[in-house]
Amino acid sequence: MAYVANTINRKYFKMQKEKKVSRFLFLIVLLLSVMIIVSCSQSQDAPGRSSLKASSFFGNLFSGSQRAEPLKAFERIGTKALDIKLLKDSPADSVFVGDNFRIAVYVKNLGASDMGIQNSQAENANAIVGEGKLSLINADNDEIQIKNKNMLNADEALKLRGLSFDNPIGEEKIYNFEATVLSQPLLGKTKFIVEACYPYETVISKDVCLATSNDLRLRAAACEMKDIVLANGQGAPVAVTKIVLQKPQKKKDEVYYNFLIYLDNVDKGDVVDGSNCAGLEKIFVEGIRLADRELGKDIRCNLQAPETEGGRQFIVLKNKEDKAIKDKENIIKCTARFNNADNKFEKRGDFTTNLKIVLGYTYSQSIEKEVVIKDLDNNIIGNFEN
Repeated sequence: MAYVANTINRKYFKMQKEKKVSRFLFLIVLLLSVMIIVSCSQSQDAPGRSSLKASSFFGNLFSGSQRAEPLKAFERIGTKALDIKLLKDSPADSVFVGDNFRIAVYVKNLGASDMGIQNSQAENANAIVGEGKLSLINADNDEIQIKNKNMLNADEALKLRGLSFDNPIGEEKIYNFEATVLSQPLLGKTKFIVEACYPYETVISKDVCLATSNDLRLRAAACEMKDIVLANGQGAPVAVTKIVLQKPQKKKDEVYYNFLIYLDNVDKGDVVDGSNCAGLEKIFVEGIRLADRELGKDIRCNLQAPETEGGRQFIVLKNKEDKAIKDKENIIKCTARFNNADNKFEKRGDFTTNLKIVLGYTYSQSIEKEVVIKDLDNNIIGNFEN
């Protein structure tokens, strides 16, 4: 009887094991069928994207890390505008008298501002940052002749799109100049300077906390009012590095705030006067505004004792290399005023609002290369001092 019982038990467990295997195989077949059906339906909806959707679907099934991240809003970061380079051997290290050669300049807009192009997607579609100018300069005017691709002069117009959500790498172009060696330079060598002079913008949008009163009994601390330090730039060579918001002040039926906005030239070029690409380093303050969501309108932050030119307010950047200037920090000071009739503003309690700053200026940067001039016998022309 024991032998019969053991035999029956073995058969029973064997049958249970086979059932488990069958169920497991059934689940695998069912899962594969679902995947195939989903893949086919996606390929019918959008043939060009089926593989991407299918892989995304499979990834979501087996790994949470494969799930698509939500799209992020475009963020203005970086401290450069234009990247300018001479193409290899353009010009060569040495040329001969009578040579006609090309000088090719690579330019890419690495910043977040369009140049000379109207952007219908911009907040103000009618606002256009003007076009820039790319110039090839050579001091040996009598010996070296330079022209652009149209054989007119040594200037080219710069029109380049900047970084954006739709264009995450910026626009790049190659500008060509023609140079001819007419005669012998005095020292047997010459220097070519490529200079870019162009208008640009710095735009920053940041949430700030406004404490509506210094009286702790009236305050509802929904946020904390503190300095904002900005280390990554705003996709432009002039950057806002820090924003200091001072405590609110009350005067009659107004509550007002003083803002200190710190600026710096964070690239290797210079801020210049736009009329001649030289002179004063003017930063035009195109707008500093706080979005008051409760009032449904923007509150302007007005500059304190501004200088103006053509109705535009500006400050002049300080020369850091000037030893006579002790305080080399560049600060924009402005005041924002809120209506506090019947103490309504104070009773609102602390709140967060958006601060937007728009700055405009002309920027200049250059690169150079020295070229040796040789005669037909491969000897260097010119007189050199020992």
